[in-house]
Amino acid sequence: YRNGAYFASQSLGGRSLARMDTYDAQQIEVLRGPQGALYGRNALGGAMNVISKRPDSELDFKLGVRAGELDYQGYEVIANIPLGENFAARVSYFTEERDDGFFEDQAGNPVDVTEFEHIRLGLLWNPTDQMEIYYSFDQSEERFFPGIRQRFRATQTDLRQTLINTPHIGDHDIDNHALTIDYTFAKGIFSAVTNLREREVYRLEDGDFFLANANAAAVQTRQPETFVDADIFFQELRWTSTLGGAFEYLIGADYYSMTTSELIDNFSAGGQTVATSTIRDWETDNKSWAVYASVDYDFANMPLSITAEIRYAKDKVDGEILTITPKSLPLVRLDLEADNDFTNTPWGLTASWRFENVSGALSEAMAYAKVGSSYRHGGLNLGS
Repeated sequence: YRNGAYFASQSLGGRSLARMDTYDAQQIEVLRGPQGALYGRNALGGAMNVISKRPDSELDFKLGVRAGELDYQGYEVIANIPLGENFAARVSYFTEERDDGFFEDQAGNPVDVTEFEHIRLGLLWNPTDQMEIYYSFDQSEERFFPGIRQRFRATQTDLRQTLINTPHIGDHDIDNHALTIDYTFAKGIFSAVTNLREREVYRLEDGDFFLANANAAAVQTRQPETFVDADIFFQELRWTSTLGGAFEYLIGADYYSMTTSELIDNFSAGGQTVATSTIRDWETDNKSWAVYASVDYDFANMPLSITAEIRYAKDKVDGEILTITPKSLPLVRLDLEADNDFTNTPWGLTASWRFENVSGALSEAMAYAKVGSSYRHGGLNLGS
């Protein structure tokens, strides 16, 4: 989770956190154990929520310069600007690059150079004492090395020298829009979290570098290209009670949509290819909606609290793939469509005990026990 919004995807479109997600972070929340009831799918071992720093009422400015080995340099600028009593902005910019590398190609040029650039604009508005509206826009561009695989050859004098002899690059671009609205009522807080994440990946690889017969002359100029687009939309609505007594509750609903398209083309960049080289184009469309609830009860005569939580979730995934092997005889063409539905009802039950200090007041120490269920949503293995 990033600022309360879930994002994840398959393929190259976003299987892990990007550096933009942890830059200028306020805090990182870690929940251990199965969290499927409140956090949904893929929270079998726990859940993480990375929270970015929000604008505040203090004027603040930060400038950072970094330098390191292998021609590393980085710069960052962060400005927090109050714009009146009810409005503030926070702007951050970060860039870094490493012009040298640990690995060289056959010509002696570094291949694992990196470039990264990120900008974020955050706007916080409090139109009334009860309402808070936060919007942020992130954009990042990263050039990276797609992968390093070493194969020792008798002609190599340095094990760090790769067999790459053609361009081998990767580009990774992310745009992220986030909107959070909180409204405080007499007995609760209504929250709406909206997030739109667009992610593009481009890779141009030295194909013969990855083949077992890497020294074969027939594949010395093979350069497959990979194009990936992943669009993720997340919407959550929730009500958090603030009754102030022993009993509190939480109810909510969320919707998640992710469309990922990936094209692997062994021919567009030119060069020689082997007979089994393919053009593979596939797309998957994941949609999920869920409703959930949680109840907390604090006992009056002992420092014990009980929490019960449950979720009903519905996932649907559609996919299609077109694979063509142009150089095979006869030409091989595979056109496949598939879809599936999944329904899950994860739950959780937690007991927490707060310890007292020597004066009899509650301390920061706590022991808890939790039992619950979680799930990993189903998918389609179109890549095989």
